[in-house]
Amino acid sequence: GVDVFFVISGFVITLSLLSLRTRTVSSKQLLGQFWRRRFFRLVPVLVVVLAVTLVGAGLSLPPSDFGDQVEMSLWSLFFAGNIGVEVVTRGDYFDPGAKENWMLHLWSLGVEEQFYLVFPFIFLALIASSWAQGQKFRALTVIAVFAAISFGLSLLNDIDTALGWGGLFTESTGLSALFGYYSPVTRAWQFLIGVFAALMVMRAGTLGSR
Repeated sequence: GVDVFFVISGFVITLSLLSLRTRTVSSKQLLGQFWRRRFFRLVPVLVVVLAVTLVGAGLSLPPSDFGDQVEMSLWSLFFAGNIGVEVVTRGDYFDPGAKENWMLHLWSLGVEEQFYLVFPFIFLALIASSWAQGQKFRALTVIAVFAAISFGLSLLNDIDTALGWGGLFTESTGLSALFGYYSPVTRAWQFLIGVFAALMVMRAGTLGSR
């Protein structure tokens, strides 16, 4: 379900940026409006969720476990829940110990927020630029190449297991921050599929005046 959500997110955000591009006169305005919308859509609800969860954790958990929830909340508040999981839980999403991290599910929000921070620059450089507009398939080609690289990196965990490298890319090592289950690098291909689909739809004129 998270995989599908990332694809949908890439699709919707690309259309949102294309729409903003037609209504703004500068890249600075586009970035400001886009990030302001994302902030007010996500952060107020996130703060409420974190606060309520911490109250529940404080009433029901021993101090040591409660400290982990506070640490994870801070990571999540600053758009880095996926990194916080690596620091606090130090295990795979499906490990038995993962259930002790009440904020575990916020890893996906961290990946999404990091996509929101980086992708507008990619959009301006590769999709809305004069270089991309000069040849209609340039942006599609670059997005497809980036997606293929990200997908290849996402397979490192499986390759690691198959070759018997001893869990080099699992969540118990430093390399997992770049190539593990929670990494935005190995999740980028899912967003980029959505980006690719949005560009194809726009070029085909399927959305009409919307």
